[in-house]
Amino acid sequence: LTFFTKTFTKRTEPGQRQSITHESYVVHCYVRSDGLAGAVTTDLEYPSRVAFVLLTQLLDEYISSMGNSWRNTTEPYSIEYAPLEEYLVKYQDPAAADK
Repeated sequence: LTFFTKTFTKRTEPGQRQSITHESYVVHCYVRSDGLAGAVTTDLEYPSRVAFVLLTQLLDEYISSMGNSWRNTTEPYSIEYAPLEEYLVKYQDPAAADK
């Protein structure tokens, strides 16, 4: 899934969102207009709207607290962001997160 997530994210134009189904998963990609990107992989039943709310909030909060430090990073997995875990727990239940 990591390969597909990277590939789908690279193929998403800045300012765009897309959802791509692969086998029994959906990769939701969002690339902000400034180039910062995020992706989340869900099952087929997870609402895409909620996945994009998660990505938008997470990326916006990241920019607010970390600024443009991501631009100097060459390894995407080297970035640590503590609130990520909180978001993932909150969005486990899309009905509860969609309020």
